[in-house]
Amino acid sequence: MSTKVILTNWSVLKCKYLGSLGAIRQAIDAVVRADKARGVRTRLIRLDVEADMMPMDASAVADPRDPRRTKAAVDAVCRAVQPDYVMLLGAPDVIPHQDLINPLAWKDGEERAWGDLPYACDVPYSQNIAAFRGPTRVVGRLPGLARGTDPGCLLEALAIAAEWTPYPPAEYRSYFGLSAHDWTASTQLSLEYVFGSGEHLFTSPPGGPKWPEEVLGHRSHLVNCHGLHARPYYYGHLAADAKPALSAAWTMGRVRRGTVAAVECCFGAQLYDPAEAGGQMGIANAYLASGAYGFFGSTCTSYGASAVNGLADLICRFFLTHVRLGESLGRAALHARQEFISFVGTLTPMAAKTLAQFILLGDPSVHPVLAPSDTHPVPAGADAALPAEALALRTGRAERRHRLAARGLALARATPAATVARPLAPPAAARRELEQLAGQEGMDVGSLHSYPVRVPRGVRLSRTATPPPDEAQAFHVIAQDTTPPGSPMRHLAVLEAREVGGKIVSYSTFHSK
Repeated sequence: MSTKVILTNWSVLKCKYLGSLGAIRQAIDAVVRADKARGVRTRLIRLDVEADMMPMDASAVADPRDPRRTKAAVDAVCRAVQPDYVMLLGAPDVIPHQDLINPLAWKDGEERAWGDLPYACDVPYSQNIAAFRGPTRVVGRLPGLARGTDPGCLLEALAIAAEWTPYPPAEYRSYFGLSAHDWTASTQLSLEYVFGSGEHLFTSPPGGPKWPEEVLGHRSHLVNCHGLHARPYYYGHLAADAKPALSAAWTMGRVRRGTVAAVECCFGAQLYDPAEAGGQMGIANAYLASGAYGFFGSTCTSYGASAVNGLADLICRFFLTHVRLGESLGRAALHARQEFISFVGTLTPMAAKTLAQFILLGDPSVHPVLAPSDTHPVPAGADAALPAEALALRTGRAERRHRLAARGLALARATPAATVARPLAPPAAARRELEQLAGQEGMDVGSLHSYPVRVPRGVRLSRTATPPPDEAQAFHVIAQDTTPPGSPMRHLAVLEAREVGGKIVSYSTFHSK
């Protein structure tokens, strides 16, 4: 059978939920039974319990706040079990996000780009995002509420994981698209790529946050607005009097069962303690508590382009595209990460942060879209251990996992990265070009930071390629705070320029979301 592991820290669940641990165990058992009927063998593995970890040839995780030990434990389970799906059960106070160093920390003030990317990679713990440029695993997180004691959200998410059924492709053909007014062109382009048309896009202002149920009722959602740390709202503009474009309180109960959302906003998938927001859970939690199958978003400040697709636009667009093709949520997230790395070519500072911070919330084994197959299982004999359909699914899934793992390893070996800033002085010609570009964009070149490109060891470019492998390359980043006076939201404009052979050959501009 196909395999799925549910990984959690049992002592934290026990401490958080006190007398509700029995109900949580029953809900997990219901997922195990339902998965078995689907041809998936699911195991609960408690990372903090020696009896569970000993067969994995690993030590139990003593401190649930320790990302290094937790990463090592997850890796040990994946080596021992070789699961098709990895479900992290619990918010970051149960299974911590990994503490990757943010390449943009010098400007956006976030020392870490928190996320679950390292759990999807078969390499040891590191704080350098470049170590994880070859994701190979199908991973998702079923969170519950961070530091909350009410198990309701976690139990609802487990019920969805047990009871989900796929819907016909037509159910995900229509969409709820929502954009900040200034990013209309970029969001329309994303919708055209994913759905073939961007004509049904809503913008804020003027729209929001009380969207009617027939609008929120579409099962595909793409949201490209502004977000704030520990706030249950997304906004359409930066003014001091900005009204929300979307709110957790209004979406609660109005999102249809089976909804899949890709959200580009800053802090769009942040799993914060509701006590930080007057008791109101975040929008990501509200979606899942309302029956959404999956939510793909950012843990911290995200970036994208205003008129074209870049960074957050790309990774969200790739995710929704693969969901609509009938893939599981986890496979779609893995595909999105791999395609994002392939698309950018070099893991630039901006691309690195984007890759690190986007996470999947939801059971990774859920297939929202019913995908018809052109193959038919051959009936097995009476003594077969598995029904023919389960055997056929297992074989096909094993082949897909092998291809995805091979692709991830190839990306790790071949993708150059520029993720660590160095006190690197640009050549004189490049410096003059950077000063000119900064002036055109209304920026101050005094904020310049430089990131030399590192080509993976063993990779050698053709001697006819440009640039040759021994020629210095770098990315130069200029960032400026462009927050309007009185705005509750900080806004950053970023210019990222590529240096080849001592000259600036291209650049991109991005804005925080």
